[in-house]
Amino acid sequence: MTQAQTTAARILIVDDVAANRDLVATVVRHMGHQALEASDGLQALALVRSEQPDLVISDILMPTMDGLEFVSRIRADPALAATEVVFYTAHYREREAGNLAKICGVSQVLLKPCGPRDIIRVVRLALNRPAAPEPAQPPGLGRQAATLTAEQWSERLHVLESSNQRLAALTDLNLHMASERDARSLLDKVCRGSRDLIGARYALLGVNGREAGDTVFVSCGIDPDRLQRLGWPRIEQGLLGEVRRQRTTRRIDNPDGNPVNIGLPSGYPAAHRLLIAPVASLEASYGWICLADKLGADRFDEQDEHMLTMLAAQLGRIYESGMLYQTVQRDAERLQTEIRERRLAQQALHHSTLQLRALSRRVLETQEAERRRVAHELHDELGQSLTAIKILLQSRRLGRASDEDPAGDSHDASIQIVDHAIAQMRRIALGLRPSILDDLGLAPALRWLADETTTHSPLIVHFQGGQGHTRIDPQCETVCFRIAQEALTNAVRHGSATRAVLQLRIDDDKVWLQIDDNGAGFDVDAAIHVASQGSSMGLLGMRERARLAGGELNIVSEPGHGTSVRLTCPLVIGETSS
Repeated sequence: MTQAQTTAARILIVDDVAANRDLVATVVRHMGHQALEASDGLQALALVRSEQPDLVISDILMPTMDGLEFVSRIRADPALAATEVVFYTAHYREREAGNLAKICGVSQVLLKPCGPRDIIRVVRLALNRPAAPEPAQPPGLGRQAATLTAEQWSERLHVLESSNQRLAALTDLNLHMASERDARSLLDKVCRGSRDLIGARYALLGVNGREAGDTVFVSCGIDPDRLQRLGWPRIEQGLLGEVRRQRTTRRIDNPDGNPVNIGLPSGYPAAHRLLIAPVASLEASYGWICLADKLGADRFDEQDEHMLTMLAAQLGRIYESGMLYQTVQRDAERLQTEIRERRLAQQALHHSTLQLRALSRRVLETQEAERRRVAHELHDELGQSLTAIKILLQSRRLGRASDEDPAGDSHDASIQIVDHAIAQMRRIALGLRPSILDDLGLAPALRWLADETTTHSPLIVHFQGGQGHTRIDPQCETVCFRIAQEALTNAVRHGSATRAVLQLRIDDDKVWLQIDDNGAGFDVDAAIHVASQGSSMGLLGMRERARLAGGELNIVSEPGHGTSVRLTCPLVIGETSS
């Protein structure tokens, strides 16, 4: 048994995917070796210098420093040049990995996916380095022909298996693309996925952002610190911009490797062979994806071009759908915000309306109370004073000796003036608040209103209904009386009506009041609009009184066809007196 077989080795596993590292590290430890882990080339290079492992198992495509550059730096350092390296890469890149292995002096290639037996076999081969036996030359031409046929079949099976593996990886990438909603995560997955599938030194992807003038860039295979120092390219610049505008995939030779030739800023890694595809949908071109330097081959081939074109087109459609989704989402959020604001405004308006109605109700109640007080004072105090004056004048008139006394005529005139003042005072008091409404109820008050209007105006009013002495809620009585009073006043003042019918019906739960006249009529909507400008409060006051009482007021009128005012008011209190 050799020294390498009996001594535990330090083995460094380098892969940016933790699951891949865990698998190899577990098997290595099971074999009795020490496992070191690194997630990228820079970290691995530092570990190689500090730990000097016996074996390095490294992925080829990694975000910051790929496996090729990593191994090249190891080989360039005399103290590390003899370090044994195994490439750890996808099965469909076996051929490219084999070519790179020859260039870098790598002894073995471990293919993903792999099992523990594959890992054990490769580790033992790499550590022991057995000499590869020379294949026996079969005697005879027939055996050579048979061997050649077997090699051809093996080659075909290898190509088929590689194609299947690549197709599976492509399908997996497409599924991840279709399910990704975050734009930057989507771009990052496509950038990494296209580099892994095709095998490139590094990849760049740039697209227009969602806002005007905004651009989004992602990269894979370039040190992020280096990119931060150098900055991103302009999306419309150089050959990259041409590919975007022309919407055609291009394979480009750049002999001197100068990145400035293709539109990249100075200081970017050299790029001798490039594959650039437009990221576009049927409607618009958003940007480009660029792969630099095919790994394990001199240049990108037609299959690579076809695959990148397909990936870029798929990305263009998904990116466009994502932008539309984001737009719809923003619009939906804005609508939700507007809905919430409107609901809050409606709630505030409703609250203000309730406050205003409560204030209006209080004002009307206060107004009615004040009218009642003034009417009472006019009737009881001023009326009594006027009556006393009349009695005094009459007594003095009777005390005169002769009717021919000139002073007697003066007393008679004074008595007539006092009589007229008393009549006017009573009429004003009744107009302010008829005591009959408080004493006898709504029906007698409306009958009195009809008689008063007929007596003191050109309008003849007929009262119908309200049989008996049904008492209802005082507030409802006041509302009905005031609306009837306003309707008859309008019929006389504005409608020049000559006849009107005042109808009252009291049911179990409602009061029905209707006033019809034969006046000139009017345009209801126009009148309400004018009233809302503050020129008149009659119609608005009637409606507000009805609303505050929980009732409904309808006014039907047309020019030349009279007016009909209909009120429905709920009975808050129903009490029948004998």
